[in-house]
Amino acid sequence: VPAERLVAETLTDDYGPFVDGRLLKETPSQAFAAGREIDVPLIIGANSGEDSLMGRSLPNASVMAAAIPAPAKAAYASEAAKGDEALVRAAFGDRFMVAPARWIAAEAANGKPAWLYHFSYVGSRFRPMGVTSAAHAAEIQYVFEYWGRRTPESMVAADDKAMAKLMHGCWVAFAKTGAPSCDIAWPAYDPAKDQLVEFGAQSGVRDSFRKGQLDVQQAAALPTLSLPAN
Repeated sequence: VPAERLVAETLTDDYGPFVDGRLLKETPSQAFAAGREIDVPLIIGANSGEDSLMGRSLPNASVMAAAIPAPAKAAYASEAAKGDEALVRAAFGDRFMVAPARWIAAEAANGKPAWLYHFSYVGSRFRPMGVTSAAHAAEIQYVFEYWGRRTPESMVAADDKAMAKLMHGCWVAFAKTGAPSCDIAWPAYDPAKDQLVEFGAQSGVRDSFRKGQLDVQQAAALPTLSLPAN
């Protein structure tokens, strides 16, 4: 295959590993569902503004909203009341990030512990711009307690540093011991209790976080994954 074609393909929506029956015999979802994932402790989560991956504007929001099944729309009544774009953005984040993270945590919890988080903290630099949610990957600089080009240290406020100290401590403890023993009581994920830690303006443990919306998304997504029968 010409290198130029491979490079061109990377510019499309999807270009990654695929099941070929030899090197890759099943998808990650299939491995987790069958209990064949690597049995190690896991931290997994998503952000409140994963819809940032969709771009700043959605000119086809009405078309996208019309494609959302009625049961899902019913679970997003408050977002739908704000308009098609708000509905589409909320459903996108839950369908592709938040609900899958919860499902992976639940499947992984059958072995070594898993810890689930939701990151909603908006840095002080972005609040005056009207930003109200945490974009995709926004948590990384807080996890590593690193201020780079995206947020120069001269623009970092005390509450930003406090969030970074909290999250960095959790992840460092996890790397050292296999458990995020830090300044917040973070319970290992148990599907029966459905608890996660939200890192946000008011960080803490949340029970049944967005359960109605995530249950709807999970019910719609799982049949499409060709998962092994239990």
